[in-house]
Amino acid sequence: MKRDKIPDRRALEKKSANLSKMLESKNFKSKKELDNFMNSIIKKGNISDDAAKTTDELAQDIVYDAWDTESRKERIRMARRALSISPNCADAYNLLAEEEAKTVEEAKELYQKAISAAEKTIQKKTLKDLKGYFWGHVRTRPYMRAKAGLMECLWGIGEHDEAIKHAKEMLKLNTSDNQGIRYILLSYLIELSRYSELDILLNNKNHKNDCGIDWLYTRALFTFTKEGDSENARKELKIALSGNKFVPEYITGAKVISSVLPDRVISGGEDEAFCYAARSLRSWENISGAVEWLRDQSGVKIYPKVGRNAPCPCGSGKKYKKCCGMNEKMDFSIPADMKPGTTLDDYMMLVQDVALCSKQIMKLDKDGKELKQAAVDFERRFKPGQDDGVPSSLFMSWLYFDFRFGSTGETVCERFIKSPYMDGLNEPGPTHAQHFANSYCSFYEIKSILSDKMVFKELGTGDEWKVNRISDPFERNARVGDIWYLRLIGVASDAYIYTQPYIFPPRARSNFIKAMRKQKEGFIKHNHNKRLPERDVFRESCRADTLFWAEYMLLCSGNPVE
Repeated sequence: MKRDKIPDRRALEKKSANLSKMLESKNFKSKKELDNFMNSIIKKGNISDDAAKTTDELAQDIVYDAWDTESRKERIRMARRALSISPNCADAYNLLAEEEAKTVEEAKELYQKAISAAEKTIQKKTLKDLKGYFWGHVRTRPYMRAKAGLMECLWGIGEHDEAIKHAKEMLKLNTSDNQGIRYILLSYLIELSRYSELDILLNNKNHKNDCGIDWLYTRALFTFTKEGDSENARKELKIALSGNKFVPEYITGAKVISSVLPDRVISGGEDEAFCYAARSLRSWENISGAVEWLRDQSGVKIYPKVGRNAPCPCGSGKKYKKCCGMNEKMDFSIPADMKPGTTLDDYMMLVQDVALCSKQIMKLDKDGKELKQAAVDFERRFKPGQDDGVPSSLFMSWLYFDFRFGSTGETVCERFIKSPYMDGLNEPGPTHAQHFANSYCSFYEIKSILSDKMVFKELGTGDEWKVNRISDPFERNARVGDIWYLRLIGVASDAYIYTQPYIFPPRARSNFIKAMRKQKEGFIKHNHNKRLPERDVFRESCRADTLFWAEYMLLCSGNPVE
């Protein structure tokens, strides 16, 4: 059954704007007269749009309609039309910042134009009279939207003080905070360890009864930061758990945060929990002992990594894939036996930064919708992490390192390397980022198995790779001659396995060598105009065919198809 389209909340403001216009044209002599008029409007069930409008109001109406239009190109066209009618249409700039800006810097510039445009239409008297209630007046909302967009852009490019300044200004302009700016400010302050400012915000009288999970869990975390495992900290955590009991599972790593966050969440649900964790995980990790305290106090159990066909460590007697592994999602976690600071640990932490970059692209970048749709399509087609799907690590690696944007031909990782995220990254971070950018999934034959390394020979190139062993379950059953399909990261002399492998017997070797040859020939045929070095041709052919091999793996269920 086809679902009705959920209207954009901003588009619904058009009715409020029309009602405000209508009320301004009336001269009510008493409250009773006003009530009678409003009752007549409710009875009719619609609000007239017949009143004469200024160019500013006509332009704003076009943007309202644009927000309720499904085509991105049409939304952009309508925003430009609105600006041709009134260059002071702030929401038109806001829409272009969301839909057309290719980078955070471009979005920032458009939001600044939106603020300048809004300021020209808001009278100084209005600023003074409505301070504290800005969201309650429809005409000042474009200004508030622009401020919010600029705030997030500033934070994204590292201008943290300016971002926090804008957040505080918005909370003064609208003390009810209908936009939820206080929750974003919470995460900013705690990430920068600005605890005195955080204390003032948490004790703001306007939000003393706030029951949002950002507020409740941040209060618990802040109390732990000040007092450790105190009675007060436990009390605050108990209150937070009553608001959403699922949060600890995502903060502690018992469950992995989805790479694609929903537009809407259910209060108290798991989607709300992993959205909070996506925003606040770093804050918990940055405070020594906080994650462990949350785990202990909430009773979350962290089981060791096991194979999907191994007995489930929870003791149910079922296979892991039929028990706790049924909800397995993309896994960013570091093996439990790995010491912090090791090379693989550095790689995995870097992936989290790439993941944050992808979320920023989905939210602010011109290509965000393309990336989000690609992720949704992959999940629908290949069911990553599910019993009848591909490993979630294959999904994650394809999304970040193989998928290329139609507009630029770049991968998420290549965008990450060019982004402000790299500015504060010290070595070996930049080198590891380049290793990820150069990686691809391919077939390898196990040539030898040593105590600390496995030696692989790549079927497509004949190159030999020395791969560090990390005590993952699939290594225990490794045999010389087996063929593994996986992604390696690092250099040939010092590499790591990044994706869960598909394992085939030695008899599949010749067929996969032929397949690799045909894959390369097919890529050259369809990309004859691209002049790439020989090594890059093979790498790009592997990336281009990742989805084909994902389909193949589902078809053969781990057994080679002749």
